[in-house]
Amino acid sequence: MDRTVLQNTADVCEKDYVIEEGQVDAAGLVTCGTLARFMQDMTTVHMNQAGISVETLMEQGLLWVIVCTQINISRLPKLGETVEQYSWAGAEKFGMHSRRYAFFTKEGEELLNAASLFLLVDKDTRALSEPIEETRALPIVVVDGEPKLPKMMQKYPTLMFGKTHIVDESEIDYNNHVNNAVYLDWADSIFDSEFVKNREMKGFWVQYDKEIVLGQNVEMKYATSENSAYLKGCVDGTDYFKVKFDF
Repeated sequence: MDRTVLQNTADVCEKDYVIEEGQVDAAGLVTCGTLARFMQDMTTVHMNQAGISVETLMEQGLLWVIVCTQINISRLPKLGETVEQYSWAGAEKFGMHSRRYAFFTKEGEELLNAASLFLLVDKDTRALSEPIEETRALPIVVVDGEPKLPKMMQKYPTLMFGKTHIVDESEIDYNNHVNNAVYLDWADSIFDSEFVKNREMKGFWVQYDKEIVLGQNVEMKYATSENSAYLKGCVDGTDYFKVKFDF
């Protein structure tokens, strides 16, 4: 993508992030969970600017729920780097709201781009909500070369048991479910360090099928191949989330 196009396009939000200790792995590269947190923060910043803050929505009994994300990586940011992140809202897709992201160095090197799909739901019942005046007014932006929206399905091989995890309070966000970045923290922790170290990540895909809440026991199953790694999180035998890494 062309950074100058993003810089000169109205309704594209921009913010800088510095990669710090605690946001990188043993190799000094930013973790997947950190990328998800940057994207969360940028979404919040942009929505606040548009007058659609979390507080505004919750006053109307509504909240955003992320459904699926695809991140495409040219190079992962390193410890100490300053990263420019851009984000913009796209058109609806199958009743879901879309959003795109792009990360660059200060020198203009594109590091990665991403696209996510969200649902607007009733915060109490989690039933789908019709768009409201504020969300209808959110400017839709189309940028040449922008990332494609994520697929809603991936083929998975046979998975083997990885570990179980009981959700604790620190992993719960204002929506009263596990924060979407935490799923990627779990994924970062389950794959063999040697497998990850010897491969360069090209991207990853996450689908959030069901909300995971405080106290639930999550069983994580995984598989690896030469160019991919797969993870599913299950509760009582039902799939709650899926992750696929490409190398």
